[in-house]
Amino acid sequence: AVGGPASSPLFPTARLINLSCRSVVGAGENALIAGVVIADTGEKRYLFRGVGPALAPYGLTNFVPDPQLAIFSSKGTELFRNNGWESGPDSTKMASYSSSVGAFPLAAGSRDSALANELTNGAYTVQMTTPSAKSGVGLIELYELESSGRTVNLSTRAQVGAGDGVLIGGFVVQGPAFKRMLVRAIGPTLEAFGVNGALRDPIVTIYAGQTVVATNDRWESATNLAAVNAATSFVGAFKLAPNSEDAALLVTLRPDAYTVKVSGKNDSTGVALLEIYEVP
Repeated sequence: AVGGPASSPLFPTARLINLSCRSVVGAGENALIAGVVIADTGEKRYLFRGVGPALAPYGLTNFVPDPQLAIFSSKGTELFRNNGWESGPDSTKMASYSSSVGAFPLAAGSRDSALANELTNGAYTVQMTTPSAKSGVGLIELYELESSGRTVNLSTRAQVGAGDGVLIGGFVVQGPAFKRMLVRAIGPTLEAFGVNGALRDPIVTIYAGQTVVATNDRWESATNLAAVNAATSFVGAFKLAPNSEDAALLVTLRPDAYTVKVSGKNDSTGVALLEIYEVP
């Protein structure tokens, strides 16, 4: 059965079983930062991976060479850290964990990172950094290792560039039903939170494979704007500035794997926040 008060064996709902984000990783404020919220469970075990060198077989040459992965509580306390997936306490289980969730293998001796930990109900931050300050493209992955509870949203803040430097998120919807998702690409509104160098005009696009499912260049241009505003309030997201160039989509998706791309209009660059919310 799917966990949560809104779901039972008689009324199953679709769920998010893994989430990912890919962007340029650098030192200091240029870290790749993802947030995740876990609901409807006492505790839940995940596989977290911070991938850099393992991207090379997929044709990426400018990967971050030494991705370091850390998980923080909502209060900013560091809970877990890894720099080298074979060095952690669960290193002997990492290959089987990856295989069980369908993740590609990490090469022996690589500097990719991985953690497998139980987390309690609440909000967490996952951070990928580079101890050597050698920047490059990195990938954060989160996979469910057990089906209790729900993974309800992912947020990612990163520097958005052009080409391989665009911000890419991913999620998988699993189950017997369609799921409503609110997806936002925020740039200008970040300035109200003191973020310098925000992306002036983000574009958000959702793909299923190579097929474009939906795209938006300005949130107030959405044909279902009233529903977007209602969903924003329902999930507890902050409001977007009126007349801003932030982007947002409210879509109903069938069970499948999806990719979300955040780019700057006319290849512009800057800091952006990608948010992916399930909307019950």
